[in-house]
Amino acid sequence: MPFCAATYRAGCATWWIRASMQDYILRNWSIVRGGTSSAQKALFFNLRRLRARLATRVRVLRGRAAEHGLVLVGGMFPVQSTGPVRTDLGRRLLARLAADDVHAVLRRTCGGGSAVTLVVTVAHHRSEVDRAAAVLGLAWQELGGRVRRAR
Repeated sequence: MPFCAATYRAGCATWWIRASMQDYILRNWSIVRGGTSSAQKALFFNLRRLRARLATRVRVLRGRAAEHGLVLVGGMFPVQSTGPVRTDLGRRLLARLAADDVHAVLRRTCGGGSAVTLVVTVAHHRSEVDRAAAVLGLAWQELGGRVRRAR
């Protein structure tokens, strides 16, 4: 069965539901029984800090890509994609990123095009996110990338 954006959106929806539940628990931590060990409690309270750091990394990636004229799709979700592009352009863009040691994947869209997708994690340093966004933006400009119009 071919990959479809609807499947991708369902995965995003699941992630957002989980994130909303975690957010509710974090905001109302006094009504939720905390972990029994100090390590569990530390993990619980570090979650808020880690989520804030991840959101910052995503904002940096989106902002730096926008400086190069590339709009990423994905909101504040850690998985960011280019808009739909021709498959040959997607493959060349992916090869250019791989040459600069930026890991990304090429996924098919329902409309027959492709999109280059990157995942941002908390483990990425801000300098790595800056470099990845710069490489992505420059490669996008070099290859003359244009987002395909939806039909």
